[in-house]
Amino acid sequence: MLKTTLYVKSQLLPKFFGILARILYRSQNIHIGTNFRCSTIPTIIVDEPNSFLTIGDNVIVRQRVEIRVHQNAQMSIGSRVKLDR
Repeated sequence: MLKTTLYVKSQLLPKFFGILARILYRSQNIHIGTNFRCSTIPTIIVDEPNSFLTIGDNVIVRQRVEIRVHQNAQMSIGSRVKLDR
């Protein structure tokens, strides 16, 4: 039982939240690469129509992370990156 709980918490939930984050942020100027995982859905703010955020492949985002892109900026987060607060 404990192994199952740990597996769900460490493997399945981050994948589920990653898929949910892709769905929530796909209509904005945000491109998220493959195998995106997160402990909770991050707050991503892209406030200008010409601002753009690119998140690479195999990125892990931990709890309470906020990413902001302002004033026509273009931000790129590379592949195989772990973001934590």
